[in-house]
Parts: sequence; structure tokens; C-alpha cells
Amino acid sequence: MQEKKQNEHHILWIDGIKGISCLFIVVTHIFLALFPSIYYGPAKESKLFGIDTYLSSSPFGIIFNGNFFVFLFLFVSGYVITYQILRIQPEFFGLFHIKRYLKLTVPLFLYCILFFILSKLSPDYVLSYISEMKELDNISLFMTLKQGLYKILFFGDINYGGQFWMMHYIFLGGLFTSIIATLSWSLGLKNAFIISVFFSFLLLLNITIHFLAIFLASTYCIFNYMHLKKWSEVKTKYLVFFNCFFTIILFISIILGAYPSGYAPKNFYKYLILPVKVNRSSEIYHTIAATLFFISVSNLKYMQRFFESKLCLFLAKISYSAFIFHGIILEYSYPILFHLNIDNYILSSFIHFFVALSAVIVFAYISTKIIFIPIGKKINRFFDKKNGTFTFFLKNKQLNL
Repeated sequence: MQEKKQNEHHILWIDGIKGISCLFIVVTHIFLALFPSIYYGPAKESKLFGIDTYLSSSPFGIIFNGNFFVFLFLFVSGYVITYQILRIQPEFFGLFHIKRYLKLTVPLFLYCILFFILSKLSPDYVLSYISEMKELDNISLFMTLKQGLYKILFFGDINYGGQFWMMHYIFLGGLFTSIIATLSWSLGLKNAFIISVFFSFLLLLNITIHFLAIFLASTYCIFNYMHLKKWSEVKTKYLVFFNCFFTIILFISIILGAYPSGYAPKNFYKYLILPVKVNRSSEIYHTIAATLFFISVSNLKYMQRFFESKLCLFLAKISYSAFIFHGIILEYSYPILFHLNIDNYILSSFIHFFVALSAVIVFAYISTKIIFIPIGKKINRFFDKKNGTFTFFLKNKQLNL
């Protein structure tokens, strides 16, 4: 019953944003290897007639700016967790997070086992691009178990893959924001909102940007939950104005989302440079951009329809598997594709791009359909039974009292 209630409130366009974000994170990683100046700008030699250098600081280059999509992914995670917690009964809080931990951990655990096997079968240099470890021969089964069960999720350990640096932000950030959401059960939504704003402000002062994105999402979710009915009435009354306003906000979010990540820009973005480290400036602007992007989409029906398309929802379904395994797939595709002996670097790079991206999508689809969806269903069935038993226990305990 609890699962059915959650499914009734499922927001498809949010899934679509998650799917698109994951796709462009993978696209960025591929292009970063093939055309590094698309990230580092003039600091790296252009390999695409200057187009890659131009895109590094152009709003059109946002699709190659994986950092923005990381923050958008974090924002979506914070919003979804808060949204779900606001709708469950207090007694199911613990079971909810145990189930979440298992659904995040099982794919990670299988990845770590695969990485362990490949590290024993392949030369060290094969996995050197994705691993932070210098000597892969030192990997043990016990280390692999620790990585898969808690080190990646709780500490963002990147020894088994550089992409995992953000995992502890997703896991722990979701846990922290869900605790704030539970305060609404006893203190009310207004007080929970104030507390969320307070913690967001503290994170901003400390420039803990990645957790800030998640807390801002939680804050917006609580605010939206409080005023949803009233806000809907106002939007209906002034629909044209709201569409124009949030379309402008959407364009602003795209401009800020394309703020260069790998270097200090020299074009019009130079007027936005903050008196902090280069990467901090981009992180702050990408957090703002992700927030504005999500808010604008949540108020624009035509954008919601796009993210509810079959393509976006398909990408959402395979997004977690694609995110976890894409590093290994790209690592093994590089030497194979570059042995094609095509003299034209641009042609060979684009062949590599399409083949590698297709391989990631196909692998993610097959692994999701054959492995992770069945495992997810078993986890849901197991906890549905536990929910029923737990609810029965609580009711009987109340009757005894």
C-alpha cells in the first residue's frame, strides 16, 4: 500500500530531468577525453578548428558542461527525497532509507566486483583513466567489499572510479534533508521550511556547494508543498505572464549553467568571476543555474511535456546503471576504437563518440532490464511485506495500550 501511494505521486518530468542530466554527464566525459579544450578552453590545444575552444565558454556549450548537470542531478535528488518523505507515514522513515540504501548499493556492489575481476585480468594501464589507484595489483576482495558496501556511498571514495566522488553527496545529502522534512510532522511545514533555509545559509557561508544544491532543493520542495494549491490558482489566473517570466528564468539558468568549469573565462563571463577559486565560481553559478532551471521547468508545462517524452523517461530508467558503469565501458573502448588507424582525428573521434555512447546506453539498458529492475522489484516486495507486518504490529501495540 505504501508503495502504491508513492507511485500515485510520481512526477514523470523530474525523472526526465534526471535522465537527461545523466546522459550529458556521460557525453562530457567522452568529449573531455577526445577534445579537452571543450573543458579547459585555451589552456588546451583545439582539435576541432577552434569550435571546441569556443564552446568551452559559450552558452551553446552547456551540453558539454557536465558540472552543471551534476548539480542539476544533485538538486533533483534532494527534491525527490524530500517529496517522498513528506508523503510517507513517520513509522516508515527507517524502512524507506534502508530500501534506498539497498537500491543504491546493489549496482555499486556489482560494479566493484566487476572492477575487481577486471583489475586481475587486465594490465594496470587499462583502468588507469577511471581509477585513482596507482597499483591495481594491490586490490583485494575485502577492499572491494568495503568499496561496494559503504566507502563509495558514505565517503565518495574514488579508488574504483572517478565518477563516484558525488555519491556521498547524493546519499548523505538525501539523508540529512529527509530528516529536515520529518520535522514537518511535529513542527509543521513552515518551521521545517525555516530550518531548511537556515541550514542552506550555513552551507553557503561555508561554500559547501554540493550539499547546498541538495538543501536548496529540499527548501524549494517544502515551500512548493505548502503553497501548491494557492500557487496553482495564481498561475492559472496569470498564465501568460508566468510563462514569459519563467521562460526568461530558463534562459538565464542556461547561460549560468554554461559558465566555464575548467578555467577563468575571458569573454562576457569574466564579469561574473567571483573572488574565490576558479572551480568555486563555477560551482556557485552551476548551483544557482540548477536551482533556476528546476524552478522554471516546474512552472512551464511545455518543458514538462518535453521531459515526460519517451526518450527522456527511457534515459531516466537506465540513468543509474549508465552513470555507474560508463567509466569502464569508455576505458575499454578507447584502445579498441583508436586501433582503427583512421588518419583523420576528427572523424575517428566522432566514430569513437557515437560507438562509445551507444555502448554505454545498450549496456545500461540490458543491465537495468535483466539485473537491476528485477532486484529492485524484489527489494520492494520484501519491504512491502515488512511494511505490512510493521503496521500490523503498531496497530496491535496501540490496541494493547
